[in-house]
Amino acid sequence: MLQRTPLFSAHQRAGGKLIEFGGWEMPVQYSTITDEHLCVRRAAGIFDISPRGEVIVPGPAAAAFLNATLTNDVRKLVVGLGQYTLMCNERGGVIDDLYAYRLADQNFLLIINAFLLFVGCFIDTGTALLILSPLLLPIGRSMGMDPIHFGVIVVMNLTIGTFTPPFGLNIFVFQAMFKTPSAILYAGLVPFIILAVVALMLVTYIPALSLIVLPYVL
Repeated sequence: MLQRTPLFSAHQRAGGKLIEFGGWEMPVQYSTITDEHLCVRRAAGIFDISPRGEVIVPGPAAAAFLNATLTNDVRKLVVGLGQYTLMCNERGGVIDDLYAYRLADQNFLLIINAFLLFVGCFIDTGTALLILSPLLLPIGRSMGMDPIHFGVIVVMNLTIGTFTPPFGLNIFVFQAMFKTPSAILYAGLVPFIILAVVALMLVTYIPALSLIVLPYVL
C-alpha cells in the first residue's frame, strides 16, 4: 500500500493527478503544464517534500560540517527555519538538492536555561557572569548564536534565579529586611516568576527581541 503525506487530502481537493512516487501517492499535475507554469511565475509554487529522507546532524561541530558540505550558510538559520541548498561533490558538481532545517538549538538552549537558573539561585549575577561567560560563550558561538542574543539569555536567567524559591539570594535579603514569612513571600513571587519565565522563553526562541528591539531600548 502506498504511503500518504499529511497533505494528501489537500492534493485531492485541489484535483491533483496522483501517481506512485518512491512508495508514496503523490500529485504529478493539477491542471495543465501551461497553467501551472504561469501560476508559479505570477504567484508561487509549493512542493510537498514529506516523502524526502531525513538525516539529523547533531553536535557542536554540526554547523561547520554542513557549511563544508552544502552551498548555503546554515549559521544564518534560526531555530525552526530552513533553507534550500545543494550538496556538491569534490569537483563542485551537484549531487542532490535538499532542505536544511535548524532544530538542535532548542535542546541546547533549554539545557542552558535550566543550568543558569539553578546557578542564579546560589551565585551573585556578576560573579556568575565572570565565571561562566568564557565557558559558555564558545559553545553558543559554535551553535551559530549571536553574542548579544546569548548574553541577554544568560543575564535574564541569572537574574530570575536570584528571586526563585527556595534558594534565590534576593529572597533571603528580602526576608531579613522585612521579616516576611517564607510562605507569604513565595506566594507573592509566583506571578512575577511566571511572567519572567515567559519573557525568558520569548527572548530565547525569538532572537529578534534581543537583536533588533533591545538596541533601540538601550
